[in-house]
Amino acid sequence: MFLLISSASIWISGCQTEELIKKLKHDNPAVRVNAIWKLGKIGFRGKGAVPVLTQSLQNGNNWVFLDSAETLKKIGTPDAVKAIENSTPDLIQLLQDKDIGIRGNTARTLGIIGTKDAVPALIKLLQDAEGFVRSRSIEALGKIGSKDAVPALIQLLHQGQDVGICSAIAKTLKRIGTPKALKAVKEYASQQ
Repeated sequence: MFLLISSASIWISGCQTEELIKKLKHDNPAVRVNAIWKLGKIGFRGKGAVPVLTQSLQNGNNWVFLDSAETLKKIGTPDAVKAIENSTPDLIQLLQDKDIGIRGNTARTLGIIGTKDAVPALIKLLQDAEGFVRSRSIEALGKIGSKDAVPALIQLLHQGQDVGICSAIAKTLKRIGTPKALKAVKEYASQQ
């Protein structure tokens, strides 16, 4: 019985992947983003979509680009990882976009895919005028776990940003876990 269910599950996910691959070629970016999101949910089982997702990294729509990069990370095959590595410079460039949503979500994507090359640009983004963008950069630096970010995060913590930003900084510093980072978290907690 288990084998039958398991085989049916594989067959369904294979059919689902084929349908989603067709939708990746749709003219409407919203349809493509929805298909990309669903492929991210099935992860490795969506590996047949890697070539089309790789092409999606070059299609000119920033939302499709960001979601494609995240989905390639979730699929995780060697060719998916290579596509992400090749797109890293373009992702880092998007951190300078005029759109707040693009900047913030690019920071989030870079954190999800764990791009250490983005650390200097993410540190710079800690000074962005928008709290949303700063918050996403803080989270990304925490996911990447970069010790290089500790001084900038501590400095931002001492600037007394709003409580949400300070909490995110403390969480990130704790996650990075260097003695200097943990000391700053302890000092921050004692002042609350």
